[in-house]
Amino acid sequence: MIAHTNMFGNMIKNRIEGITIYSVFLFLLFYASPFIDSFTGFLIYSDVIPVGGGNVSPSVVLRLLIFFMGFVFITKAQFRIILSVVLLIVIFEFIGFFAVHNQLAGFFVGINYSFKTVYAIMLCMVIYTFLESRRLGFDDLLLIFRTCVLLYALVIIVPSAFGLGVSTYGKNSATWGRIGFLASGNGAGAVMGIGSLISLYIFNKRKKKADLFIYIITLVTCYIIATKGTLLFSAVNLLIIFYLMKWRYKLLSVTLILLLITTVSDQVINLLLQSIDVIKYRYERSPNFILFLTSGRISYLDYALDQYNLDGFAFFRLFFGFGAFQSFRATDFDFDIGKAQYYLEAELFDVFFIYGIFGTLCYLLFFILTFVAGYKNKRTFFLIPWTLCTIYSMFAGHMIFNGMSILAIVVLFNLIIYRNTKFEHTQSTELNAT
Repeated sequence: MIAHTNMFGNMIKNRIEGITIYSVFLFLLFYASPFIDSFTGFLIYSDVIPVGGGNVSPSVVLRLLIFFMGFVFITKAQFRIILSVVLLIVIFEFIGFFAVHNQLAGFFVGINYSFKTVYAIMLCMVIYTFLESRRLGFDDLLLIFRTCVLLYALVIIVPSAFGLGVSTYGKNSATWGRIGFLASGNGAGAVMGIGSLISLYIFNKRKKKADLFIYIITLVTCYIIATKGTLLFSAVNLLIIFYLMKWRYKLLSVTLILLLITTVSDQVINLLLQSIDVIKYRYERSPNFILFLTSGRISYLDYALDQYNLDGFAFFRLFFGFGAFQSFRATDFDFDIGKAQYYLEAELFDVFFIYGIFGTLCYLLFFILTFVAGYKNKRTFFLIPWTLCTIYSMFAGHMIFNGMSILAIVVLFNLIIYRNTKFEHTQSTELNAT
């Protein structure tokens, strides 16, 4: 009996000793995030915590923990970069506070909002360090991220199946489109859209039934979320599938589609229209196609440009901005922190208003240079979601200033720029294994 007890105790001890800060970091980043984000959304929809950049939610606490754990893994040079970015953000927010709005609460709201930028940079560095040090294989990263996407899919599908959760378009909306209890429909859509393409890549490499099943789940979840973003990603998925098909299957697919259209076209069209009823509603009431694509963000931009002025600190604001809280607002704007809208949901313009021309150039170079690196590294497939993410970020937002989407961007960034092909695959997760 004692021998069995000692054996059991040693087994538990070995398990605990096998848990490293590296494995805890990956667990929190990829496996805990979907559930914590869902719990945060539940608290918001239950009116336990408020919506906005100033609240401290479980998701914010989790990402702060992940951020500080990241310092364990980065090099001294990377630490200096992180420190420099943090100091710049604090300086910009402090100048906005001291010279313009004079609201201490606004200063902390701006710091909280801008933290997402530092968090994204930290994650890029940590994941790249894992790849370079061979702690994480190229295929490991693919499969871990796909599991993360699957977990996000489950926290959307399961509540929706039981009639729980909220609509993509608001807590009280009765339209099609469900996101479980996640707080951001566009953020969830970006994760699922990128995740669906990653899942397609994995299935195309391994041709396993389990991979096909997971891929179908991601596509179904895109359909459940039902935003213009997920519709775009779904369409790209179908185009890639059609491209990858052999000619006889392409002909068969076209024949079946034509047959479907001629026999049950009314039912199919009604089903599709039901699933995109909000998109259809907005399209019919948009004065032009550009306003429809940007969900009215052009109107927001017009308002922002009317507010924006260069009085007093013109040079500094134009080139460096006054921080996230001041953003596009006039220097004499009368703030109401509880009702303030901090961003336009079009990140090309958000970055300009928050960080000026300097920040905008850094933002554009990030997307452009990553694309160039992907072209040189022959990461052709991953450039497809990267291009979609670039357009999505610029004109629809919810990519670099959204906690969920940041993870997808970081993973995609590292899949594109990683060059050490000799150590791409680990023995346990070789994608080409049969």
